[in-house]
Amino acid sequence: LDALQFPEGGLRVNPGERYVMQIHYNNGARLPDITDHTGVRVFHSAPGGTEWGMVAIGPNGFSVPPRSTGTAESACTLGAGSRMLAGMPHMHTIGTDFEQTIVRSSGDVQPLISLQGWRFETELFYDLPVTFGMGDRIITRCTFNNTSSRSVNSGVRTTDEMCFNFAYVTP
Repeated sequence: LDALQFPEGGLRVNPGERYVMQIHYNNGARLPDITDHTGVRVFHSAPGGTEWGMVAIGPNGFSVPPRSTGTAESACTLGAGSRMLAGMPHMHTIGTDFEQTIVRSSGDVQPLISLQGWRFETELFYDLPVTFGMGDRIITRCTFNNTSSRSVNSGVRTTDEMCFNFAYVTP
């Protein structure tokens, strides 16, 4: 896989700030002799170019009842001229489908990401270069299949669920 690179500029780190790299390992198939080669290479220079930041776009506060299929959906509006560079869809173990679209102010619908057959073990960054106009909305929708005997709520634990696109945007 290719590394994520910012076309110009990058992430700004001010004195005293730090970035935390979070990696979640999950060898659900229990494959032997798995080796990871994840790494980070940081290039630093005087501030210049476009400053990018990561946002989590998607719904919170949802619940999927026991033994049911459910969806969670949200909409948000980014300011005119905002740009998205890349995104990483994220759900946990009962997620089945992830979809994110842009509803342009004209009413036109532009697919951004559409994934069926979600696998928690396969989370990738997607190249999503798009510029938003005044009034454009991002719709994020996830589908879940809860086969357990308990409700699954949105939350941070693996036994909870999420429905986010972790996206690099500017400004």
